[in-house]
Formats: sequence, structure tokens, C-alpha cells
Amino acid sequence: MILYTSGTTGAPKGVVNSHAAYLAAGRHTAAMVGLTPGDRCMVVLPLFHANPQMYAVMSALHVGSTLILRDRFSAGRFFEDAARFGATGFTFVGTVLAILAARHPDPRRDHALRFCLGGGAPLSVWHEVEERFGIKVHELYGMTEIGGWVTANTLTHTRHGSSAPTRQGRSWCVRASQT
Repeated sequence: MILYTSGTTGAPKGVVNSHAAYLAAGRHTAAMVGLTPGDRCMVVLPLFHANPQMYAVMSALHVGSTLILRDRFSAGRFFEDAARFGATGFTFVGTVLAILAARHPDPRRDHALRFCLGGGAPLSVWHEVEERFGIKVHELYGMTEIGGWVTANTLTHTRHGSSAPTRQGRSWCVRASQT
């Protein structure tokens, strides 16, 4: 598969990712969040991006869970869509969580969402999402060029802010698994 990077360091570049990288991303992501065949992952990000391809599509294929493909992210309809489709999880980029926290200042628990996974959310937003909406945030660090993620907060190992830069510009890492 050839995926194009976001171009944060210049023009977007085509990156070749192997079949094995996709399979590994699906297997490890499913383990990270405890994905089961009964889960329903709502995808609000474009499928040309590595995040939904590797974290949502491949993990769903790995365990046989359901994907809910939305045509775009809508903060106004997000929780209504999650409830209507019985979503139990979703993938994010940091701005998605920040927009949800800003758009929904009151607690929202009228959904079945139990997890979200992605990266780039400020620590304050992460706390807001968990406390206000009851959704466990699984922060990860990955990039298109490596074919998935390299560090993540799992069901059993979580340290807030471990996959994102701190104010001093340093990062902490959490092992993706114990094996």
C-alpha cells in the first residue's frame, strides 16, 4: 500500500507499507483496546489516512467487529450518531477530541462508547473526555512511515501524556504489550 504523509516537514511523500505492517497494526491495536467481535468502531476520519486504515479497519478485520463509516466528522451529530449506531469506540486525531470537548461542555453519557484511540490531544482534553463523556482515551504515537504505532496506552498500562510531548518537549513511552 502506498499512503501519503501529511507533509508536516514539507510536501507529502508516498510511503510504502507492507501487508505484514497492516496485519500487525490490526492485531496490536485490537489487543490495546480489548476489541471484541461485539464492538462497533465509528470512523469519522478520512480513509486515505493511516489512522482509520490501521487502527480501525485492520483491528475490526482482525477480530471480526463492525465498522461504522461516517462521511465526515460532525461535532454536532457525533454523540447522536454514536448512540444511533451503537458505537463502542472511535479513532481520533487531537483536534477531534478538542472539538468534542468544546462543543459539548456538559456531561454526555447517552452512548455506548467505551474507548477511543489516536494521538495528539492535549492532556487537559484527554481528562475532559474521560471524565465528562466516560470514554477511555488510548493515546498512541505512530506515523505513516513506520506502518502503525510504536507506543500506546493499553488496557493495563496507562500513563497520562506518555505518548505526547510534555511542556518541556520530552516524551515518555509506554510499552504496547508485555511480550
